[in-house]
Amino acid sequence: MSTWANPRCLVGAAGDYLERGWSLTPVLPRDKKPGWPNAPGRAPRPQRNWQGLRLKAADLSRYFIPTANIGVNLGEPSGDLADIDHDCAEAIELADQFLPATWMFGRASKPRSHRLYIAAGAVTEQFKDVSGKMLVELRATPRDALGTGRGGHQTVFPPSVHPSGELISWTEDCDGTDGPLIVAAAELRRAVADLATAALIQRHAGRDAATAWISRGTCPPLPRLVAGRIRQWWRVPRAVPTHVRMPAGHLLERGRALAAKVPGAVSGSGGHDATWGLAQALVRGLGLDEDDALVILREWNTKCEPPWSEKDLLHKIRNAAENSRLPQGYLLDERSAHAY
Repeated sequence: MSTWANPRCLVGAAGDYLERGWSLTPVLPRDKKPGWPNAPGRAPRPQRNWQGLRLKAADLSRYFIPTANIGVNLGEPSGDLADIDHDCAEAIELADQFLPATWMFGRASKPRSHRLYIAAGAVTEQFKDVSGKMLVELRATPRDALGTGRGGHQTVFPPSVHPSGELISWTEDCDGTDGPLIVAAAELRRAVADLATAALIQRHAGRDAATAWISRGTCPPLPRLVAGRIRQWWRVPRAVPTHVRMPAGHLLERGRALAAKVPGAVSGSGGHDATWGLAQALVRGLGLDEDDALVILREWNTKCEPPWSEKDLLHKIRNAAENSRLPQGYLLDERSAHAY
């Protein structure tokens, strides 16, 4: 990414963003609200209809006065740009365990608190504590604006000045990369839900509980409202007890995606090794219990020639649980099932 001799060279930064195909919104000085002068030489004023503004290079010097901030419109107007906004200390601390490396920015008191991705079809979603305070937010295109190209959210970008007076700046992690990482929208949403879950557990049950959940996929005892909030994020409709494993629907989703990548076992052509490897991935890698692993192996077994018996499948699962030398949870910190 370009760097500027003057970190507050707004027009230079705006021009760089514009060349990337990002849609820009002038923002009021030391503020987050869109606003700009109604005429040259006038003071900037709040503006309501900023979503329809589409600036060109010739407009930048007029709209971005020296004290202004820069907003970038997220989602479809900027080539499917998504911003993961870490609003709490727990999310910032845990983010590296869930979100892949990409362009990041922040400020002195909240470094690396924004991560950018290109995710076609990503939808804005907020992940809040039961108190209503924001933990982490996936900022992209509002659901009701998908396909319209009009967007609806903007984030204040470097080299703007935060209302606290702190300079918003890029991290060194951006050096040497061409742009934000391209990811699938479903994978990004799932990673953010993972991060929000870990942050919520750490906030209400402590760091050790969050570490256990991340490493083993096991949720510690939680207040009922907290456990219910996690189920909402995982889109599991039924009520949840306060002591549960990681919501099984999510792990089953990962397991099925992983099994879909594995060809069916063929007798005489390494069929045992393929089945043993998949059983290890499900039981040791994802931490699935016997019942959940058996569900996935039964489905995968339809591709095998000849199919394994139920007894054989159970034997593979139990053997993997008891005798595998692979570490427990070795796939839980991977970004997607293709890690197998």
